[in-house]
Amino acid sequence: MCVQTLVLPPSLQDSFLDFGVQSSTKTSSITLVVINGNPIELEIKSWLVTGDSFSMELLKTGRGNQSVVRGCAEELQQAPASQKRMVILASGYYAAFRVSLIDNSLKGTYERAVHITTDYEILTIPVKALIVVGMLSSCPESLTLPPSFPGKVVHQGLVIQSSFRQPSELRQVVSLTQDPRFTHRRLRNARTLEPRRRTKVANIYFDAGLQCGDDCYVGLPFVLKGESMPGGLVLQEDIWDEDVDLLQKLLGRWNDLVDRSGHEIKAVFEVNSELQENFRSEIVARLTWPSLLNSTHRIVFPLTNANSSSVRSKPLAGNPAI
Repeated sequence: MCVQTLVLPPSLQDSFLDFGVQSSTKTSSITLVVINGNPIELEIKSWLVTGDSFSMELLKTGRGNQSVVRGCAEELQQAPASQKRMVILASGYYAAFRVSLIDNSLKGTYERAVHITTDYEILTIPVKALIVVGMLSSCPESLTLPPSFPGKVVHQGLVIQSSFRQPSELRQVVSLTQDPRFTHRRLRNARTLEPRRRTKVANIYFDAGLQCGDDCYVGLPFVLKGESMPGGLVLQEDIWDEDVDLLQKLLGRWNDLVDRSGHEIKAVFEVNSELQENFRSEIVARLTWPSLLNSTHRIVFPLTNANSSSVRSKPLAGNPAI
């Protein structure tokens, strides 16, 4: 009988189901395809995988050879399970099955087998997996960026620690937060998470100015809806009064923002590796009110006699955006 079997990626082999090295925290599946190359119909009466750690389910049937199956591999992997208990394949048709590693709580080597019974033979396909115990963690657990404001872009390195005993390929670092102020740049040399070591995988950036550009101060708009444009934006005799009014208005909004903890912005980044997927790390950014002074903003003069003067010096801290 001409019955072909084909094992699709992510199996490391196409002749048997090779799950490779798997984490105890990761669930994995491999698609197995049986192709009827006979000129007559073929009945598949039953299918099972030995052992309690694996499951097997029928996905779908279709017409095609190995080239066709390889071309629709992604579609087959996403296909829902079928409720059929037996399948009749016409000549040139295939049946796709999903074999899943469902209980990987015990580390060690797993050697099982898939058995597919037809009306002429029992097909046996080996199944292999190596389960390792470990996990990913971020250092520190919650990454806090330096204080910033529009005009000052801050960044910090995202460091991942692996407790696995085997190296793990770093596959993806992605933001799960729809906030354009948070961006990241993955390091080119961060391809592998070394066992029991810390690895810097990316730089996380926060640019507060991306929310409102040049039309805001510390993340607050100069003018709210319904307000008139401050007169201080045009040269006139009372420009100082206008500037003070604008400052007091913005400062009041800022203090209200701080009272509501609105100056803290959080984002979540996800790290996917060969041995663990969907690891999430929290990033915290803090807005701050920029100042040229590094101490109290109040200047208190001593008691001064009439017709006399007193002087207080106030050193400037420099450009806060640097």
